[in-house]
Amino acid sequence: MESASAWAQQQFGGVALGDTRRTQRAVELATAFAHTPDASLPQACASWAALKSAYRLLGQAEVTRAALSAEHWQQTRQGAMQEGVTLLLSDLTEVDYTAHPAVTGLGRIGDGHGRGFHVQTTLAYRPEHEQIVGVAYQQTFRRQESGLTRGQRRHRHQVESAVWNEAVTTLGTPPPGARWVHVGDRAADIWSVFRDCLAHGTDFVIRVQQQHRQVWLSESEPLAVAEIVAHLPVQGTQVVPVAQRGGRAARQAQVQIRAGTVQVPPPRAEGSHAGSQTAALTVGLIVVEEPDAPEEREPLNWLLWTSLPVADLAAAQECITWYRMRWLIEDYHQCLKTGCRLEQRQLRTADELDRLLGILGPVAAYLLQMRQVARQVPTAPALRYQPVLLVHVVARLAGTAPAELTCAQFWQTVARRGGWLGRTGDGPPGWKTVWAGWQSIQTLVEGVLLATQLSPNTG
Repeated sequence: MESASAWAQQQFGGVALGDTRRTQRAVELATAFAHTPDASLPQACASWAALKSAYRLLGQAEVTRAALSAEHWQQTRQGAMQEGVTLLLSDLTEVDYTAHPAVTGLGRIGDGHGRGFHVQTTLAYRPEHEQIVGVAYQQTFRRQESGLTRGQRRHRHQVESAVWNEAVTTLGTPPPGARWVHVGDRAADIWSVFRDCLAHGTDFVIRVQQQHRQVWLSESEPLAVAEIVAHLPVQGTQVVPVAQRGGRAARQAQVQIRAGTVQVPPPRAEGSHAGSQTAALTVGLIVVEEPDAPEEREPLNWLLWTSLPVADLAAAQECITWYRMRWLIEDYHQCLKTGCRLEQRQLRTADELDRLLGILGPVAAYLLQMRQVARQVPTAPALRYQPVLLVHVVARLAGTAPAELTCAQFWQTVARRGGWLGRTGDGPPGWKTVWAGWQSIQTLVEGVLLATQLSPNTG
């Protein structure tokens, strides 16, 4: 991968902010954060003048998050236009600023007592090459209302749910030879999202949330999704890796796979009525069940909607594999909050934080791409992808020569500094341990640089 400065110039050098000085300041900030993402603004800026320029940039109404991220989004979308499959992994997360009461303009989060804003991100990933392309689109919204009536809450839910439709329609239709598959969790289980995907020539794999929804199987009477599962044919079995979570070790789950095609009618708000199949969408339904889970573990149980064919086991397994890639978007949001310390930023207004996200959003994707290299080319020399001094420091900690340190060894050593033990069953390092180790090693690198500036007779 290119250096932080080269990456920042490529991603932000062409952003249109109404003034070339603003563009240059965006490049400088992106360079600093790509090198040390957890740095505060005073730490990231080399001087008082640079810090004032950064605050001015983030305080300008003419500068928007979308404008700052535009180059990165465009380059990501260009990468997604290559032949083959690109997964568009989407998720929604809350950014919590409850601990910063002085920040103005925030919305309500959680149970309504917290303060912050919501971020919806679409990350492009090419499974054939195990390549994180980047952020294809990112939106934010703030929930201001409280004490709403049931009807008002329903309206607010419809408005907020539209972020999923907006992502689909904004990204549009893939070019010939390219296949785009929108992948989402339960929050994306929205009939109009299915409709918009099909209208734009894109596919989807989305986890079922509304199991009470009435659907049709062949010529039968309508049944709730939860009831229709037993009517779907068993296609076979598969072993699905279950990631480490909540202190529980990673494991392999033996699952049974059912799949079939159903008719999903629109909700009443879209013009349907009870017992009608008018304008119903033909959608695949995949059921992933773990009949014999260990007693102390919750059985794996996924229901997935898909626009892709599910006529045989191989087709269903491919959809399941693509859905499993959704963890990358959760990893991205963890990187944004933990690695880039988005929730610890101390600015005056929610608008300024929103603009800062325009820089940190692409930076988080860059960091995730750096870590992904270890999984793509684990045996490649770390010197090919990381700065020389950083490799020398990590190699010393690993007890090997810098030239012999591989990408996998590099990141494993980094993660061990953050508390990863590498035991059997631990799985690959998570972002939290990788980032804690990264911070520790950055401190060591700074110490080495400082030591080289001291004379032999100092102190």
